[in-house]
Amino acid sequence: MTLYSYGSHPLQTIKVYHHNASNKKTIVFIHGGAWRDPANTFDDFDTMTSYIKGKQDINMIGINYRLSPEIKHPYHLIDVVDALNYILDHFDSGEILLVGHSVGATLVLQLLNYKALVEIGFRYDKKNDVKVDLSRINVSSIFLLDGIYDNVELVKEYGSGYEEFVANAFVSKEQYAEATQLSSKILTWDTPFELLPSKFIITQSLQDELLSMKQTELLVDYFKHRRTEYQLFTGNWGLHEEMYRREEVADLIIANV
Repeated sequence: MTLYSYGSHPLQTIKVYHHNASNKKTIVFIHGGAWRDPANTFDDFDTMTSYIKGKQDINMIGINYRLSPEIKHPYHLIDVVDALNYILDHFDSGEILLVGHSVGATLVLQLLNYKALVEIGFRYDKKNDVKVDLSRINVSSIFLLDGIYDNVELVKEYGSGYEEFVANAFVSKEQYAEATQLSSKILTWDTPFELLPSKFIITQSLQDELLSMKQTELLVDYFKHRRTEYQLFTGNWGLHEEMYRREEVADLIIANV
């Protein structure tokens, strides 16, 4: 495993678990942690990548990104875009498969409309001339693991404890309402995706103590309204910080690579 920097900040790094230039596919992992928890890093996926490597020869890379409160939205998303471009520039990656857990899944969902969401995000903060472009990337599949997909409904369901960490990552309620497609009033059901994977896999551990099925149900409804095909898998895969270490979840990813 080797670390590379895609920016000057210590957290603007990627971790290459395995890479073979002859491989035609690369799994890219994006960690969770409520946009702010330094305990969550690309190391979260050490166990999962070990399972996958033992069963299939495929490239695997993890992304770290800057955390709040040091930065606010949309800079987490911008970091992920920059990291993906670094991967494209420095590694033969072929098709990209994105795996995101918790707010890592939020970031994966945001990537589907990354240009629009960065532009909208800056409407509520000091306008920046940051350029984001992923036009070269070929994303074949996305895997969403126990994700947050609608900040407004999350705060409504869980109250002040969750509102505190959401507010920590955004400059205002208006900004976090417009940060994902599900709650945005600017993006509509008909807004085209800027990245269009051919496969959408949604997973939810029924034992997750931090997120009920509500967020997953909201995403399912969103995809249904868009007439976007998806697959939903649920199971007893442990608590929120356990499920991405489960071999059964790794097997789901392998089966859909």
